[in-house]
Amino acid sequence: MGSAGSRGFINPDKYTTIKDVQDALRREGIEESNIVFGIDYTKSNETSGKYTFNGDSLHSIRQGRLNPYQQVIKYIGETMEAFDEDHLIPAFGFGCLNTKDTRIFNLKSSGSCFKFTEVLEMYNQIAPQITLSGPTSFVPIIRHAIEIVKHVGTYHILVIITDGQVTDPAETGRAIAEASQYPLSIVCVGVGDGPFDSMKVFDDGKYGRKFDNLQFVSFDKVVKTAEKRGATVETQFAVDALQEIPDQYNWLKRRGKYLTLPQSRQTEAISERLVYKYDFQNELANAVTDRQYAPAYSMQSSYPSAPPYVQTVYPPGVQVQYKNPYETTY
Repeated sequence: MGSAGSRGFINPDKYTTIKDVQDALRREGIEESNIVFGIDYTKSNETSGKYTFNGDSLHSIRQGRLNPYQQVIKYIGETMEAFDEDHLIPAFGFGCLNTKDTRIFNLKSSGSCFKFTEVLEMYNQIAPQITLSGPTSFVPIIRHAIEIVKHVGTYHILVIITDGQVTDPAETGRAIAEASQYPLSIVCVGVGDGPFDSMKVFDDGKYGRKFDNLQFVSFDKVVKTAEKRGATVETQFAVDALQEIPDQYNWLKRRGKYLTLPQSRQTEAISERLVYKYDFQNELANAVTDRQYAPAYSMQSSYPSAPPYVQTVYPPGVQVQYKNPYETTY
């Protein structure tokens, strides 16, 4: 995992609470950070919990029990919310029936979630209704995160939660390398049984990156390490997931031109068109399968101050009405 083993920030025995980790991040110079979430809705989630989640789907939601996706959202939120000034969190899904490996969709149809509690609330409402599909590709979420960074102009952390390997490793490698040209760190969290071999390759610093911008963490390994140490899973996960962030942030800070970008006055249309606006009441009726007519996405929905760069486009004769996921019943 990069060269984290030689770094002074992470000595797991020193940290017993989330606050300890937050204080360590501040000592390392982390002043503020914005989060972008990407959640994997591919069909393999139905079977990837055979050994690590009692055979249940990794997206299975039951009262009194958090699934791996819920846990990661919760733990990242508890640790990083203190560094997010506006508390607006763009959260997206990918790999479902309507997005497959070419697009992503907003968890909240009206834009960004407010704080991590709303990310979790939106996930809880949406997960039981999504039709899982695939293949698995991180390229759309990485490239959209780049566009968010270009627009907002500040440091972001993209958190991708996934159950397995990508089907397009070369293209993913190129997208990761492209992301290294911007103030954007990527934390990839593997949930379920794996395998995660390709994730480890991405974490080895190849593909001509400007800096080591990706950290991979196996959530099951975190749980086992916490049990062995007698630590809480929350603290162990925060340590393992964020251990490379200080070095990445400081690398960017030393090259000030990378840390703060001028706010973009335009975005690339292809990125905007990667985001599918989901109607969770009737996904099949609103499915737009021809990428040429995929509903476009305006940065204004995530950032109210942003101009509406792209108009929504539909196939001829198609009318779509969107509903707020808060009104969805299941």
